[in-house]
Amino acid sequence: MKFVLSLLLCCFFATDCYSQTLTATEVPAKVREANKKKYPATQNTKWKKVNEGFEASQLINKKQSVIRYDNNGKLISTETEVTATEVPKLMNDFIISNFKGKKPSNLHRISDPAGKISFAAEIEEMRYIFDSKGNFLEQVQEY
Repeated sequence: MKFVLSLLLCCFFATDCYSQTLTATEVPAKVREANKKKYPATQNTKWKKVNEGFEASQLINKKQSVIRYDNNGKLISTETEVTATEVPKLMNDFIISNFKGKKPSNLHRISDPAGKISFAAEIEEMRYIFDSKGNFLEQVQEY
């Protein structure tokens, strides 16, 4: 399971280096349709071409989210910005005890197609990954 999460995160970070902004018309119809079917009320979606497929950046329930699809429109992962009050206490405790006086620049809730939840905190160009209960799993260099 850690391997799958690590693979998803590696794909995510690699996309930052190898992404290309696209107009909606440059995104395959099956990818756009998959996004519209899952999030029908969403408007102003920003698209990027990334290694494993496409990213849709959009507001979902008033929160910034990034949804990743493969080239065929199959959902890979959804990542939504959250606040410190929306992450597990164990995660907050880890951050407080290991990064005295430093706050994450971003906190994210990550879900895969099976509904598995994890969290990420970005602190000083590093990304710290936690499971759904807030247990620290690994750190990954930000690109």
